[in-house]
Amino acid sequence: MYVAEYIDPSFEALSPANTAREATLIMEAQDVSVLPVVGDDGNYITMLRLDDVDQLSEDTTIEMLSGRFQARFVQKDKHVFEAIRLMLEHDLDCLPVVDNASLAYSGLITRSSVLESLMAFVPFHRTSYIITVEAEARGFSMAELCRLIESNRGQILGTLMHSHTEQNSPLCITINLVAEELNPIFAVLERYDYVVRRSYQGEQPDDYLKDRYQSLMRFLDT
Repeated sequence: MYVAEYIDPSFEALSPANTAREATLIMEAQDVSVLPVVGDDGNYITMLRLDDVDQLSEDTTIEMLSGRFQARFVQKDKHVFEAIRLMLEHDLDCLPVVDNASLAYSGLITRSSVLESLMAFVPFHRTSYIITVEAEARGFSMAELCRLIESNRGQILGTLMHSHTEQNSPLCITINLVAEELNPIFAVLERYDYVVRRSYQGEQPDDYLKDRYQSLMRFLDT
């Protein structure tokens, strides 16, 4: 469930040479309230809100507004929940996506694409589990841990990470997840040198997930 999987490349980006009037027409034609500004070199510059454009004179070019707007974006290797967090935090209906190693523009992730991911994420027929694993702090990657679990048909509901006070002690990660079975997940974690310390079965996640799903649906519909 990474951002790159939900990029919608069909949206037309704005150019620094566009005027405020042109930007308004492009946004209205695509039924969005924010669009990225992309330079001639293909690099992402910033994003422009329709509300901001409406306050400008029609002939003002976007290039003249350099530095006025915040360049919010998400990298395409981030988990889709990071995109959700950013859209919630900044009240956005779409978010520019850039390459991991540069600001090369890749496309937009939209509320509709997030909705699709959430519909696939809500696994009402599965059982929830809580597992605790340990990992060496040096070189630890939460993204890798999530990838290993999700590649074995596990879906993560939440994580909690803490470290012991002793020097060089491992990280302890508690994971709330849903899965049809845990053995394949345990096997791949151990193969990558994670130590599974404990696990237990939680309650059926229906009510929990339905509540979160409805909350996110309200966000996507606003």
